[in-house]
Amino acid sequence: MRSVALFLLVIFCGACASTPTVYEPRDDDHLAGFLVNTLAYAFDDVEGGSGEAGGMDFQIGGRSLPERAFGRARHHLVYGLNFVLPIDRGPLALELGVSYSQGDSDYLGFHELEGLLVEGSVGLRLTIGEGSVQPYVGYGLTGIYASLEDVAQDSLDSDTGGGTYFHTGLAIQADGGKYVALDWRRVSNVDLDSFEGTSDTLYNQLTLVIGVNF
Repeated sequence: MRSVALFLLVIFCGACASTPTVYEPRDDDHLAGFLVNTLAYAFDDVEGGSGEAGGMDFQIGGRSLPERAFGRARHHLVYGLNFVLPIDRGPLALELGVSYSQGDSDYLGFHELEGLLVEGSVGLRLTIGEGSVQPYVGYGLTGIYASLEDVAQDSLDSDTGGGTYFHTGLAIQADGGKYVALDWRRVSNVDLDSFEGTSDTLYNQLTLVIGVNF
């Protein structure tokens, strides 16, 4: 987990120091232009005005789950997609997210255990300040599907449950409506009967976030 955190920090600093390039679709890039314009129109229509009305971001990083529940397959690589829809164009926003993570443990070159987690969440986010550096916090509800396969024993445990999440991060706005952030997230109060030790804290997570405002 420490190596993942260091790797994300290096990428984050490099992204902040580099000069951002503004995305300008080519004449023949009809699909990209259509998607951007459609999303921008949809967000503007919801808010009833013009200007920035929402955002979308992709995240990648590391997720650490309880060892009692997932054993040596508790360290996961996670991918996520999030949508942020400001409420009344203020600091408070609705956030929707989905994520997928997977981890395994090797023994003598074979996959001994394979763990998987799929999550969908909805909550509120509060952004502090309007400058180029913007701290934020978020809280909400989440739904989880978890599975752990013992390859050697040819057995599979799986379960679903709901809980709560809290996350906080630091976003840096760049030219062209882009932003990068480091985000820390914790999911708690998830009762997965098939997995011991998940009722308190299911996982802690650190990710690099790359997004665009609409």
